[in-house]
Amino acid sequence: MRITISVIKADVGSIGGHTRPSERMLDTVRARLREAVQSKLVLDGLITYTGDDIAIIMSHTRGVGARDIHRFAWDSFLAATDDARVAGLYGAGQDLLVDAPSGNVRGARARPSPRSNSTATRRAATGRPSRSSCSPPTSAARAPTITRSTPSSATRCTTAGSS
Repeated sequence: MRITISVIKADVGSIGGHTRPSERMLDTVRARLREAVQSKLVLDGLITYTGDDIAIIMSHTRGVGARDIHRFAWDSFLAATDDARVAGLYGAGQDLLVDAPSGNVRGARARPSPRSNSTATRRAATGRPSRSSCSPPTSAARAPTITRSTPSSATRCTTAGSS
């Protein structure tokens, strides 16, 4: 059995500008991770943050770029975005937008262009269509992860706080 370690991060809202996600946002993603471990989607994981980016670190056996792992991360970030919106936090859902900075989870929510609201103009300017639906990325290239596959005998994963 091969174990893959995936790290997927996104800025989906923060307290006071670009400082850090709220505890409520982090607790929401932690609860979703606990459910993913219980349902055996992932073997183990950790929710952490750097600045205003929430990072989901997961070990699983589904391989590099696994669609269900990316879907889990996407849905978790959407849940945290909802918390950020309800609390009126800064930049709620900003990395889930089509034109989010590279290096983060890539999304499908279209942000109105400051140049034009025209889909045709956006397509011409960016090379990609403006989509307003909320769906997960369609490939690993659209949702980069840092992954490594190793034989299970070389990696032992435990839940934080357990032995």
